[in-house]
Amino acid sequence: MAQYIKKKDNRHYPNDFPNINFEVKFRKPRSPRTRILSCSDKDEWFVDVLEIMTKTGKVVDDEGWITMKDIPQWTGWYKNLGWEVEK
Repeated sequence: MAQYIKKKDNRHYPNDFPNINFEVKFRKPRSPRTRILSCSDKDEWFVDVLEIMTKTGKVVDDEGWITMKDIPQWTGWYKNLGWEVEK
């Protein structure tokens, strides 16, 4: 039986995400991670949901895409979990 090993993701933010049009960053006090909602879609429709290591920019979790209209719901959810919008 073949064993499948997931490839390590070696992407870094923002170097591997060109043409960013929109970005919201969330930080949690004392957390080494930052959550980012960023859009590089020319139509500004799909938004990438990423979690990165704050100091290095290495992507540790890629939660997929959401649409632009879902951003208020995600922002509210993150705030309820203790994340704060980074200015």
